[in-house]
Amino acid sequence: MLALALLLLTEATRSPQPETVVRAFYDRIIKYHPIGVPEGAAKKALWPFLSARVRKQLAAGQDCEQDYYRQHRDVPGADQLKPEFGWLEDGLFSGANEMALPVAVNVTKVEPLRDGQYRVGITFTYRDTFATYGRPPDDSNTFSWSGTVYVISEAGQYVLDAFLIKDPEDQKERRTLEFSGCQGGRWVGFKEQQP
Repeated sequence: MLALALLLLTEATRSPQPETVVRAFYDRIIKYHPIGVPEGAAKKALWPFLSARVRKQLAAGQDCEQDYYRQHRDVPGADQLKPEFGWLEDGLFSGANEMALPVAVNVTKVEPLRDGQYRVGITFTYRDTFATYGRPPDDSNTFSWSGTVYVISEAGQYVLDAFLIKDPEDQKERRTLEFSGCQGGRWVGFKEQQP
């Protein structure tokens, strides 16, 4: 009996559970606060937690950014203008604007799904810090929002495969890794809306 308990404990140590993986990922989000597609140290810290599909999606988003800049390099004044794509200022794993800078992330629910997938509910908290605006924090700017992360098993370990954030205003859940204006790794721009 003791041998079985030790075997199970060893197996649990080698193969972190979905909740543990989500917590570890968001600890790194809080540490690095990546804006847009992660680069450098943030990318190195986050990539091991992401599925191959998500890493491919992020690589295509980064290629699309580079293609956008390539297409606009000869446009007079383009280097002074804000790019047309919106994800440049987003926390792709937590939300836009201040939601890109969570100070706390808590797992609220872990729900097993079919085929070994898990839906993990999370809540984020934003709070001003001195570094946010270069002044003492204003506690009235503290707010929370929720999200959902889908976790799958890949190559024998759990990885994050999809991210949805619930908008605090309209309460609609939206996928965060949408690269509007891109077709694969190419910038194609936005189609005009028909009346």
